[in-house]
Amino acid sequence: MTIKASGACPQCWRPRTNSQILQQINLSGLLWPKQSGILKRIQAATMRPATVDYDGKSLSQMRVTIIKIVGQTAYPMIESVALLTLILIAIANGCFFNIGARLARYTRNETYAKRAEDTWNWLWGVGYIDHENWLVYDGGHVEKNCTDINHATFSYNAAVLTHGAAFMYNYTNGSDVWKYRVDRLLDSLLTRFFLDGIAYEAACEPRQGACSTDMLSYKGYIHRWLSVVTQVAPHTKNKILPVLRKSTEAAVKQCTGGDSGRRCGFYWSSGKFIDPAVDHTSGAGEAMNVLAAVSSLLITEANPPVTNSSGGISKGNPNAGTGADNGERELKPIGTADKAGAAIVTLILLGSATAGFIWICWTD
Repeated sequence: MTIKASGACPQCWRPRTNSQILQQINLSGLLWPKQSGILKRIQAATMRPATVDYDGKSLSQMRVTIIKIVGQTAYPMIESVALLTLILIAIANGCFFNIGARLARYTRNETYAKRAEDTWNWLWGVGYIDHENWLVYDGGHVEKNCTDINHATFSYNAAVLTHGAAFMYNYTNGSDVWKYRVDRLLDSLLTRFFLDGIAYEAACEPRQGACSTDMLSYKGYIHRWLSVVTQVAPHTKNKILPVLRKSTEAAVKQCTGGDSGRRCGFYWSSGKFIDPAVDHTSGAGEAMNVLAAVSSLLITEANPPVTNSSGGISKGNPNAGTGADNGERELKPIGTADKAGAAIVTLILLGSATAGFIWICWTD
């Protein structure tokens, strides 16, 4: 059984069951190349050549994602899975759009630009991007043909699209269409998610303890991504950098907690440290947010993201993720020797564990 969604949906499902396996496959698979791709696009005189081909990995992930969704038919056909509620979410499509935009700029390959453009058109056409205020909504259900839009707004949805749109603006050599999209998304983002110029997660921050673990990391994302927007869409610099500076000052100011007096919290706009325990976390994510905010201010000293023709060293394989084996290694049949070896190892481990248990429990 297949379910057809409205428009072309390259990457979209998220289950709502006891198991979140598919969500991990989709979001981790797209967020990893997005985040790791930042590493390979930073070029400095003191850096040694990269030992990991991040461009190849991002390219491979994008191709595998397309193959996984499309299969042998033209998308937007989505396989129905028993007991799953399929949800077309903005962040998965946003990441797909973002990766396509950055690969288009890096490689100058029109195929990636076309994928990015198609994804944008789907997001716009289905109404996940509000046509009036340019807020980015969270998603909708497949069985409702995405007409039951969840109007919750999260900063990383808006930021990932702004970041990707800026790369498309750069790729198209400053086209008026992409400039308009960047500017409208940016204005909406700065209005909704910066309270008096300070990063603010509007969906949950008004109530302490209401933010989930992932929401507690969004401030770091938006600081990093907006700082890069100033490089690939330079006309945004005067609008973005003052906001990032003010937000970072507030972030650092509230890092006064703990025994060291330097522990950081999440509620920057409060002007004081609030223990991360209110959100049931250790504070690691909150500290990473502040680190991202501080490092984002170094963007004026950094070179713009490189491309294949301007210092990039990654040599992506356009056929990555293809082939009859779908990238899966065929395992050898298990033989008698394998079984015997496994049995011996198992006995050794059990014997060692038993001996250790006896030794610990031994009493005179």
